[in-house]
Order: sequence, then C-alpha cells, then structure tokens
Amino acid sequence: MPSNSDSANFFRDLTPFTNFEEVTEDRHFRPNSKDWYVVITDVKGSTKAIEAGRYKDVNTIGAATIAAVQNTLTDLEFPFVFGGDGATLLIPGSCRDLVAEKLAALRNLSKQNFDLELRVGVVAVSEVVADSAVIEVAKFELVPGKSFAILRGGGLTVAEKLVKGSPERYEVPEADSAEVDLTGLSCRWRDIPAKRGCVLSMLVAANEGGPSNPKKVYLDLLQEMEKLFTDSLRASNPVDLTSMSYLTAGQCLQNEKRFHSRLSLSCLLRYLEIVLTNVLFRWKRFPKWLTPRRYLASMREHSDYRKFDDMLRMIIDCSAAEVEKLTAYLEAAHQQGELFYGLHQSDSSLMTCYV
Repeated sequence: MPSNSDSANFFRDLTPFTNFEEVTEDRHFRPNSKDWYVVITDVKGSTKAIEAGRYKDVNTIGAATIAAVQNTLTDLEFPFVFGGDGATLLIPGSCRDLVAEKLAALRNLSKQNFDLELRVGVVAVSEVVADSAVIEVAKFELVPGKSFAILRGGGLTVAEKLVKGSPERYEVPEADSAEVDLTGLSCRWRDIPAKRGCVLSMLVAANEGGPSNPKKVYLDLLQEMEKLFTDSLRASNPVDLTSMSYLTAGQCLQNEKRFHSRLSLSCLLRYLEIVLTNVLFRWKRFPKWLTPRRYLASMREHSDYRKFDDMLRMIIDCSAAEVEKLTAYLEAAHQQGELFYGLHQSDSSLMTCYV
C-alpha cells in the first residue's frame, strides 16, 4: 500500500462540490501530488471496432481498467475518468509497479478473450509538470458518499501524447498472466432507448488560444444548456428507469465468461450470482431485504453522464429541437474561435455498470 510520502489520502481528503456548473471554479481544484503517476489506457483501433458493431466490447474493456485497479488498491481512493474506450487514472508512486502488473494481465485477457489490443501507459506526474503542464483535481459529489474526479490543467493531454509518442518508454511490459480481478464489473443491461428523441454524445474542448478564458467558455456553455433544455440539464440523464431491462441469463453468462482466463471458484460464484439476479429481476420476486426500486434509482443518481478531463464530456437524452439549438450554439462559438466540439446522435445509450 502507499506510503505517507505518496500523499495517499490526497483525493480522499478533497472537499467535494455538488453543483456541476462549479466545475469551472478554481476553489475546488488542487494540484495533484507530484509523487503520483498518470495511467493512460485505451483500446487500439477502437474506431474500427466500433464501426464493426463492437462498441460494447470496447466499452467493457475501457471500464475493466478501472475495475482492475480498484480491486488491486482496495483501501485507496484515487481519481479516475472513464473515456469509453479506456480510462485515465492517477495513482500513488508506491502502487505503480503493482498496478502496471495487473493492467498488463488485463491487456493479455483483452487480447485473448475479446480480440482487442489494450494500450497501457504510465507517466510520472513530475515528468508531466516538468513539461510546463499541470494536473489539477476536484471532487464532484453525485449523492452523499458517492463522488468522482474532475481533472484539468492540460497535463492529461501531455501524458497521453507521451504514451502514444514513445510507447517503448511509457507502455508497461508484456505479462505472461491473464489473471486479473474484475469483481464488480458487469454489463448486464440492454441498451437504454432514448426517451425524448435521441441520445447525444458531446465532446467540447475550449480553445486555449481563443479570445475568451477557457473557464468562461465552459461556464457559458453549461448555462446556455440549462436554458436550452426544457426540463433542465439534470433531467437529460439518459438512464431511464422505466425502459431499462436485463439481458437474458445466457447473454450475461456469455459476457461474464470472457472476464476470466480460467474456471475458478470465484468464477463459479459469479455465475451463480448472475443466474439468481437475473431470475429476481426478470420475475420480480424479491426477498424482503432487497429494495429494487432503491437500487434502480441509485443507478440513475450515480450515472457519470457529465464529466470533465481537460474537456467536457456529456451523454444526454434530448429532443431534436434541443439538438438543433445546441448545435447552432456550438458552431457559432467554434466560428468565433472559442471552442472545438464533436457530436454524435444515437437512438439509445449503453449502461456499463461498475459496483
């Protein structure tokens, strides 16, 4: 486990904020400890895999990197951001070798069971800072006791460029094993259909060299979205409890099988849990101690459909008229040199669960 010199409680001790618009306020951010490391993971060739209809597989491996590290550092609270085809994590220096070992094993598992190549790179925060960038961290609280990280400062972009530009230096070595603990990772829900017309995926990066302060660009956008959306931005959470449904037991078991490199007791226990859970939710026969309404409600409350890691990332359920207005706003801001953006529309969203 991390030593005191690693400032192991850095993220745990941050005071959280609860209003997402405050993501632009300096008072919530603290420089990340310099004796930590940035871990960058992403699926190589993810664009082609998604075009081939393998979005769920790409998404699952991306989330698996978080599960693997959290199951390794069980007593540590650390910042991370899920990016769809991978994740960015910050870990204490004393955990660097152990995390690298587990993620190397995950890379093997990904190649063997998913036929996807996972990139895993590790860069020292001190090296990123020496490159005139910073990594600042804030803590956004979804509900009491449940928070996730907000990261800014350009350091993550520098770390990603280093990993991709010099893989021989920053990517972790190959591992012989494919054994990795992915307990808690599940993808047992069907796609969630759009309720208000479409699901919009949005990436927005303020132009650092633009005419306005980047913080103002993000704040203006969030405030504009509050005006544009009929029932407020919070109501645009794509997790719709009325339309969520479980995959069949067979589909869940097939998915779970790929999380294991060999049959084991823990694997068999997971299979049993899947079957029991599937029966409960399909037939709605719940024991008295289980409150499914509360569980489902918590999934919506805990959803990270809004996040920030050197850019604003959102997945929102909205109407065609709202998409049109938002697109017009973003395009005007882009033409003025304020920001860069990307939008993608879909008729559903994908729930990847990590408990």
